[in-house]
Amino acid sequence: MANLYLQLQIFHEKVALSPGKKESLRQSRDAIRSRIEKYFQGKLEVEVPKFHAQGSFAMETTVNPLDGEFDLDDGIYLQHLDEHDQSNWPVPETVHAWIVEATDGYTKEKPIDKRTCVRVRYAGHYHIDLPSYGTLNGMPMLAEKGGKGWHNSDSIERSIRR
Repeated sequence: MANLYLQLQIFHEKVALSPGKKESLRQSRDAIRSRIEKYFQGKLEVEVPKFHAQGSFAMETTVNPLDGEFDLDDGIYLQHLDEHDQSNWPVPETVHAWIVEATDGYTKEKPIDKRTCVRVRYAGHYHIDLPSYGTLNGMPMLAEKGGKGWHNSDSIERSIRR
């Protein structure tokens, strides 16, 4: 039987994120979180949201991508919405506008308002996708622009099950 240990080590070194890159990505994520917290506290004067990392970075499976652009996902969990009555929640377009305004000017590129999230792009060849959630009767509800509106989407549970 062939011994592939050396080849696997070489492969791992090429695809794995270095500790320095992981720290750089973490710092960028934390800086965006801070901006959003300040916006909610100062401009909107409501309780600041909580955050939960999602996807490969949260699961520590991020690898160096072929196209060179890392993708981080960081869920924003709005704390000021009524957990038992969705009737007074803002439309998802409003929530997205808040996140765009909170993050605008942080990087050279304007935030991109996508259907299910706001994307903040960095010159360091990566971006952070920021989906927004409210909680209704214990269920996370994603703020999706367009026809779906607020709907159940439990990304935390999905990442735990994997």
